[in-house]
Amino acid sequence: VPRLAGSDPRPQTTLPLTSPWRGLALAAGPEPIATTTWPTDLAAPCELADTSWIRPGRASWSWLSTPERFDREVFEQFLDFGAELGWEYSLLDAGWWNLPLDELTRTAAARNVRVFLWGDSTEHYDPPDQARRMAEAQAAGVAGFKIDFWCSDKPYAYETMQNLLRRAAEHELCIVLHGCTLPRGWQRTWPNLLSAEAVLGAETYHFEADFGARSPGHHAILPFTRNAVAPMDYTPTPLEGSPWPHVATAAHQFALPIVQTSGLMCLGGQPAWYAQLPAGSRDLLAALPSVWDESRCLVGVPGELVVMARRSGAHWWLAALNGTAQPREVALDLTELGLAGGPATILRDGPAGAAELLREPLGATATIYLAPAGRKKHG
Repeated sequence: VPRLAGSDPRPQTTLPLTSPWRGLALAAGPEPIATTTWPTDLAAPCELADTSWIRPGRASWSWLSTPERFDREVFEQFLDFGAELGWEYSLLDAGWWNLPLDELTRTAAARNVRVFLWGDSTEHYDPPDQARRMAEAQAAGVAGFKIDFWCSDKPYAYETMQNLLRRAAEHELCIVLHGCTLPRGWQRTWPNLLSAEAVLGAETYHFEADFGARSPGHHAILPFTRNAVAPMDYTPTPLEGSPWPHVATAAHQFALPIVQTSGLMCLGGQPAWYAQLPAGSRDLLAALPSVWDESRCLVGVPGELVVMARRSGAHWWLAALNGTAQPREVALDLTELGLAGGPATILRDGPAGAAELLREPLGATATIYLAPAGRKKHG
């Protein structure tokens, strides 16, 4: 990278030494780890006097399914798909700068959608350059930026990311960091930081042949590790589309945006892939909350099994992931959530991995069948 030419790669400091703090979350079991708040409890208080303009949401995103196409037809196809489901945002990836930005934002606004723009960190190290880009984006009605390829934990990268969040807030722009270090509590100080990658995310389906086979176990450990610390831009729910086959069922992948948390939930996958889900599944995608009022981890075996319950308003959403090579049946007591006797919509693994959608009342307990490692072929 040109900006690093001639720089000393060794860490340097001066006395008195100021170092980053580190911490551990300790509990009698894994469940409280998944819902810990210590990273934000210990972070610096919010720097913003007004946060009313910051709105978390869901976003359509074309890159995961069409990584070689960056044209207006593709952008509008995904924008329209998200708009049909009531998703608040659409993320325009590389190549948006070859298109008329004002027209794109007007097209999105007519569909009640706002846009995020992908960008490279190298565009933000020069303060005047950064200020110009922020002003232009705000004037065009852009909601925020996803800034990628930080690829460094050195002080200059940390300082630039903090300055980016400060300047973005001045222009009422939200930020997603990608290709970055793990932000520890930053979302309290700068609530316009909606999410950050810092994880082996769904993009890996394109780059590692065995990721599809490894991903179910990976999904079952993230709630107790990476996502326990900060919102996580994993970009879930691609049903198909990578060069190598997925083993996860549609139900397993549908559970990811409920198990995982992100202030901007970018949902990958072509619109046609979502059509593989049972009739009525689009209603669930449209109703999927972007923020939660309450979260509980009902079952936790890191890397093997996780059951999360999240409440938005009066509605609970329950999601279960099996990361093992064996089928699982999990019995849940629903009385503590106040769900016994209430109606439920259930998307679950069915024969040969095809998802089933059921609508039925709940009893005091529920037994959930989970296919082995989410595999598509099972008895």
